[in-house]
Amino acid sequence: AAEVAERAMASLREITGLHPRGPVIVVSHGLTLGCVVCSLQGLPLEWARQKVPPNGSAWEQTWP
Repeated sequence: AAEVAERAMASLREITGLHPRGPVIVVSHGLTLGCVVCSLQGLPLEWARQKVPPNGSAWEQTWP
C-alpha cells in the first residue's frame, strides 16, 4: 500500500501543479483512492480498504 500511496500522491502533486487554479477531476481505482484518503488524512495505510469510496461516487478534496 505504501508504494501505491507514494505513486498516487506524486501523480496528484503533478496534476495540481499543472492546474494550480483547479478544479481538476481525477479518476482512479478504489483502493488507490483509499490510500490517497489515508495519506491526506494522516491515517494508517492499513485502513485504506475501509476508506475505498463506492463505485461511481464523487469525492471532493481541497488540496493542501
